[in-house]
Amino acid sequence: MAFDDEEYDDEQSIEWLDLDEVAEVTIVSRGRRMPRSSGIWSIDAPGEQLIEIRFHEPTYVSHLRLISSEIEEDRTQEITVWASLNRGEQHRELLRQQFNFSPNGATEEIEEYAPRLAAVSAIQLRVVPSIDGRRAVARIGGVWVASI
Repeated sequence: MAFDDEEYDDEQSIEWLDLDEVAEVTIVSRGRRMPRSSGIWSIDAPGEQLIEIRFHEPTYVSHLRLISSEIEEDRTQEITVWASLNRGEQHRELLRQQFNFSPNGATEEIEEYAPRLAAVSAIQLRVVPSIDGRRAVARIGGVWVASI
């Protein structure tokens, strides 16, 4: 999915981190851990997925943007985001969000959060593609993190 950062930026210029430079990003699906390929944020397989962003150095996180989509079926997806702080000494659930997708209506979800947390070691996103347990594929179009 193509995405133009400037289209969604507010009047203050948000500088998104290059996660490939400042973190190790992996995707866990069906018990398998895979490094993220460039531009890929989810695995094309049904079931829950976990996206892990492990920063090389503790990082201040001011903004988090998530994009997900579904154009084929009705489903309710849940995303839970956690932050690991102070080199893993603390863990905090930042949000738990559900979104209803409908091919004839809402096909894309764009969420932006401003957690403003210091010393973030890692961010984890747990994606349950269909909360009713049906086989569904999570389609995450992008994850952006800013530290200013």
